Amino acid sequence: MIEKVLNEHKILKSDSLSFKSLYQLIQIINISSAQNFEYYNIECFLIEAYQTIKNHKSKERQLFYHIEILYVISKTLFRNKKFIESLEYLDLMHFYMEENKGKYQKEFDSKYQLLLDLGNIDVLDYRILSFKRNYFKHLKNIKQGKVIIFLQLVEMYYGNPEIIKDPEFHQKAENSFL
Repeated sequence: MIEKVLNEHKILKSDSLSFKSLYQLIQIINISSAQNFEYYNIECFLIEAYQTIKNHKSKERQLFYHIEILYVISKTLFRNKKFIESLEYLDLMHFYMEENKGKYQKEFDSKYQLLLDLGNIDVLDYRILSFKRNYFKHLKNIKQGKVIIFLQLVEMYYGNPEIIKDPEFHQKAENSFL
């Protein structure tokens, strides 16, 4: 795909592009997809572009762009609800943030933390929502109200961990197992 896009726009072969040029191309495509909310359409391109970048001759000297590209890929995967893959690229981002004695740690830490926090929240929210969609009606039909109550308790606790100190919450939890 990357070769096709480069050929369509009469851009030289990707391995002859500078690291910064590849980064700029990724940014242009990313901005374009963001305007139309078409993140799925660029996912393959980004991952292919990253394969080129991983083997680029100047990747050690272009650490800033490398980290930024990993962030764009992670964010795109996150938006496509591919949370596990997103976290994998986020881990790579963190690894490179620590390179060169953490030279870019401060600069990228807020982006990293935000996406990490969103990823962790959304993974659980997504799984709970998916479980409810797939099983809620069935659980009601077979009169498994305790499972539904337990799931509600999990959601309550997840949304507000301080609720664990509330005696009413304890009582509701105890009653759900009777």
